Amino acid sequence: MLQQEQAHRRTIEREPTMKRLDINRYYRYCSYSLDEQEANQQDYWFDMKHFKMIDHRGPCDMYDDNPDIIPFPHFIPESRYKDLMRALNNPQVTDFFNAAKDEEDAYLRYRVFIDRNGLSFTEQYRLNQDKAITLMKWCNDHDIPYIYRSEARGTYLQYDYDDLEGEIWQIPDME
Repeated sequence: MLQQEQAHRRTIEREPTMKRLDINRYYRYCSYSLDEQEANQQDYWFDMKHFKMIDHRGPCDMYDDNPDIIPFPHFIPESRYKDLMRALNNPQVTDFFNAAKDEEDAYLRYRVFIDRNGLSFTEQYRLNQDKAITLMKWCNDHDIPYIYRSEARGTYLQYDYDDLEGEIWQIPDME
């Protein structure tokens, strides 16, 4: 009898009581580019009534007549270089990023810099974390229940910016 009761309890515990947005599955859809922002475009929407995501690029106001469909949150990664530049606090790195012609060039410089200096995995992890936080805040703002499982940092992510003080950086030639 005790085994049946425990099995029944486990079954009940596994059954979801309500729908929840899986942050780990959807945070990657929070990306948004400066080009899309300038064109007033939206790629992803969320249907509150049917609790599902809609993948449909269109003008930001295309679902204004339907209050059950809201735009997915935006996270613009092009400004990531500013956080890295401040954290590394290195004049050569700052000069490298300040030489960018525009935001698009700055983002290209960021991608080249992190690849050349072996920071890609750490920066991608941080970018994913920031997107997840953006999505969680959006869920809270719209009363959307969610679930999130913290992702483990890989062994290649065992340093923080404080560990990089005094590091000699490879500054790519972007001319």
